[in-house]
Order: sequence, then structure tokens, then C-alpha cells
Amino acid sequence: MNEQEGQLHVNLRQEGEYLIFEVWDNGKGMPAETSRRLLEEDAGDQGGFGVRLVKAMVKSTYGEECGVSIYSREGWGTKVTVRILRDVPVPEYIR
Repeated sequence: MNEQEGQLHVNLRQEGEYLIFEVWDNGKGMPAETSRRLLEEDAGDQGGFGVRLVKAMVKSTYGEECGVSIYSREGWGTKVTVRILRDVPVPEYIR
């Protein structure tokens, strides 16, 4: 597949009290170890800083039941899912 044939899909849906954002492509994908490492909090300088930052921000804003996940398979593509609460909690200091 050349870059001209690539596809990017974006989806937003509601599941109960959650909003689920999905972004996926039909690119070359990555090994499971790479996608796992991108989400590790102590990955150091191994890349994935942006993904880990988004994951941390989602969890600190919406709670531990929310977060970021990555599913990828070589030759298939990659899918990133972000799960947040539909209603954004308002911090005490703003009220």
C-alpha cells in the first residue's frame, strides 16, 4: 500500500455515561510490544510521551475508569480509543 491508499477513520459514540472517541487507520500497524510501551508510565525516553500525557490527563480529569487504549496489528493498522465521562466533572476550586 502506498500513502495515497491510506485511510483514516474517526468515530465518536456514547455508551451510557461515557463518550468513546476512536481514531484508526489502515497503515502498517506496529507490534503489540510497541503499543504496550507507548502507554507505560515509566517508559523513559522510548517515545510515546504525547500518548502517555493524554492518558494521564484523561485519568486525572475523569477518573480511573476512563483512559486511552491502543490496538494495533502489523499489516492491519492502528486504533486508538479514548474513553471519557460524558459530563465533565467541575473541580471544587471552580465552583
